[in-house]
Parts: sequence; structure tokens; C-alpha cells
Amino acid sequence: MITDVPEGLADEIYDVLTHFYDYAYLSRHPILSRLRPMLGGGTTGAVKELRRVMMEAIEALRPPVGTSPTDRAWRPYRVLHLRYILGQELEELQEALHIGARQVQREQRRAIEALAAALMDKLPADDLPDGQEQGNALWTEISIASEERRLFDAATELEGVLQAVSVLAEKHGVTLRLERDSGRMLVAGSASLFRQFVLGTLSYLIRSSLTEALVVHMMRRAESLICALTATAPLQERAPELPATVLALAQAQGATCLQEELAEGWRLLLTWPAASEQPYKIVLVEDNADVIALFSRYLAKEGYQLIGVQESATALERIAEIHPNAVVLDLMMKNPDGWELLQRIKADPVLCQIPVIVCSVLDERELAMSLGAAAYLRKPIRSAALLECLSAVCH
Repeated sequence: MITDVPEGLADEIYDVLTHFYDYAYLSRHPILSRLRPMLGGGTTGAVKELRRVMMEAIEALRPPVGTSPTDRAWRPYRVLHLRYILGQELEELQEALHIGARQVQREQRRAIEALAAALMDKLPADDLPDGQEQGNALWTEISIASEERRLFDAATELEGVLQAVSVLAEKHGVTLRLERDSGRMLVAGSASLFRQFVLGTLSYLIRSSLTEALVVHMMRRAESLICALTATAPLQERAPELPATVLALAQAQGATCLQEELAEGWRLLLTWPAASEQPYKIVLVEDNADVIALFSRYLAKEGYQLIGVQESATALERIAEIHPNAVVLDLMMKNPDGWELLQRIKADPVLCQIPVIVCSVLDERELAMSLGAAAYLRKPIRSAALLECLSAVCH
């Protein structure tokens, strides 16, 4: 049982619980890096897993069956479950538990400390922050790279990787040959992580002295992209186990590694989910033509088709006609304003499933999220922030 809890973890857990249903806030939270070995790679998946882990840890505080409903042992569980999962106000919580505000705070503090200890227990021993600084640093770098999410052509990136490792292959006497299916092979994610993963895999295989030649074949099969690394190897040689750093890079982007034994060598199959060749349609409801033009430049090369709507009075009709993958909505418009449009979209049984990203100079994130917004961006908006947000809600 681990008793040492890293400094600041309890505060981070409290902050996570306070913003439990705010995806945009949690997607940038430092706890994702701290708990990355437990949560896995990719911001969207990590946020979902963080919520699941938190709810599971809160449920673990529930007293054993048969415990009297009036027993004090129920307090830590009820404080967290009622306050943060069910969203009760502090006054409601005090009334439900029949205790004062100070006692609620004390019970909450004890419960959060218990959650912190439980999370540390779930981390693999080799990945604990206080004992594996190098591993933690790796996950921090991976977390930062994961946020640079966009659509990219994996085949084009692969060509650059092979060029980078060609000198190393020549030094070790390994022949490299690239084969690829025709057409673009789109992946939604971090091109940097893709390059690092494939480069790390190839570099390790070349230096392992277990192969004389590598054929690198990039192909698309159904909804997956596969990079097949086929090695001509001496008899009895098997594919080497990839190092932990390379496997961490695979995990961070949802890739899988499968080994196959061949008659005259072996093959590694590196697989990623493929992105759609069809552009994602984004409706931008914005009365400023310059902003529409700016966002169009941001999105032109990133696999998105932007449709600008300047008249808020016709916005709902246009959204219903286009049925986009996402709506980007300005708040400060006239008749109706953005708030009313957001409520109308979320009240419509057909349109309510379309994610809405609210953009405004106003600081009203909490209100927007409570009305059903998928994310909130403050103006002025950087291209990286817009692309990251669209990638999270569309992919």
C-alpha cells in the first residue's frame, strides 16, 4: 500500500472534481501528465478515462454492505458523490448530511486525500512519479505533443522518417525499401508522435542486429492504417521486443503493435485508426466577415470545410440544412444572440447531438457549458487552440 502522495495531487483532484464535466478545462489539466501511465494516450481518451477512474475511486469509498445509513463512514463517499457527481449545492449537501459547512469541508478534504492515495496505488510501480523521473518526463512530453492534434497524411510522414534513418541503416548494413498503397492515408492525431514512434521502432530494429533487410509497407485496410515492417532475418531469429519508450509512444496515439513469425524472418504490424477522407463540415455563426475569413485560413489545409453564416436569424435553418460535424458560435450577435441560438440547437431533437463550440470575448465558460456547449474558446483565438478543439469534438 502506497502512503506517500505527491505534493499537489490532492489540490489537482479537487480542481478536477470542480470542473468534472468541463471537457475543455480537463483536456489541459496537469493531472493528465501526472497520471498518464494510468490514463493512456490521446487527450480525448485520457479525459474520459480520468472521469471513469475518478468515479470508480469515489465508489470505492462507499462503506461495506450492511453499514448503517447513519454511520459516519458514509460521509466521505456522500460528500464527493452528491457534491461533484450529482452536482448538489453546498446548502443541499449540508441538509442531506445534517452537518455544517466546516464539517463538510473536513470530510471533503479527507475524502480527496483518500482518492489521491487510491490513484497512487493504481499506478504501476515502475511509473510512480517519485521513483521514475525519466518515465514521468517522457509522459509529460507525450502529453504536450498529443495536444498538437490535426489531420495528417501518414504516408508522407513515413517517407520523411525513412529518409532520416537511411544513414543509420547503411551504417548497420540493413537494406530499407518503402512500399505504399496509392492515395492519401489520413490519421487524426499528432504527426510528431507518429514520426517519433515509427522512427523509434525502425531505429531499434536496425540497431538490434536481428535483420538484414526491412520492407516498410504502408497500406489502408477498412478503417485502419497499417505500417507493415517485414524483416529478412537469420534463421531462428524472432522479432525483438520493442522498448518501453516506443510502446508508450504507440499507446499515446492509440496504435497497436502485432508480431508475426515468417518462414524467413518476421513482421511487425503497426496499426492506427484511419481518419475519413471526407472533410469535416464546420458551420461558423459569426457576424464579422473578417473572422470568418481568418478561420477559413486556419482550417483550409486541415481537413475541414468551413461554412460561414453571418445572419443569426437564418443560422438554425442553415445548420439543419448542412447538419455539420460541429458548430462554432459567437455570442454577441443580434436577434437572436448566441445564447438563444445555443438553447435552440440543444432543444432541437435532431440538432442537439451536434457539438457546439462557443467563441466569445466574454468570460462565460461555466454558463455556456451548463447550456450544453461542448467547449468554450475566448477571443482572440489562436489557430492551434481552434484546431485542437475541433479535433477533440469531431474525432
